[in-house]
Amino acid sequence: MSAQQLSDVSADLITAYGDTMRNLVNVYRASGERMAELLEQQWSAAMGQSQTQLSAEARRNAKRAHDVVGSLYHQGLNLSASGASAVFEKMTELASQSVQLASANAAVFDERLGVPALEKLAQAATPVAVLAGHVAQHIQDKSGALVEHIAGTDKPATRPVSAFAKAKARKRSAF
Repeated sequence: MSAQQLSDVSADLITAYGDTMRNLVNVYRASGERMAELLEQQWSAAMGQSQTQLSAEARRNAKRAHDVVGSLYHQGLNLSASGASAVFEKMTELASQSVQLASANAAVFDERLGVPALEKLAQAATPVAVLAGHVAQHIQDKSGALVEHIAGTDKPATRPVSAFAKAKARKRSAF
């Protein structure tokens, strides 16, 4: 096994970890969106229950505050997820470049030392790197399934609002 083979295995390992990090960012984003949906439902229910007790001005102010807070929440969620994604992309890129450079310079290093040290290290490390690659691939697959679970179609069903409840809400808002 050569340093080139070790670099290929290492590059695959780095790619798998990079994909896993992307999946985790997607989990964070999807979880944040689901939390926002839950809070929106709670807000709507609370406003529906207290609408008759609030003046028109208080309802307008509450709606404005809700819109501002919701907008800031979504902006913060997008900014933090995008920032984390950019950091992970750069880390993956730099790690891949480091492996490529180490592989390209391995022959020169061995030649200058006069001992095939890196070749022996590559022979010893490649089986471990292959095993780590398999584990990383498994983790990546599971994290992808987690993203699908959180953001996918298996969301718990929300109770639909009946026509009676909608009419009752319209009647309350008319006052």
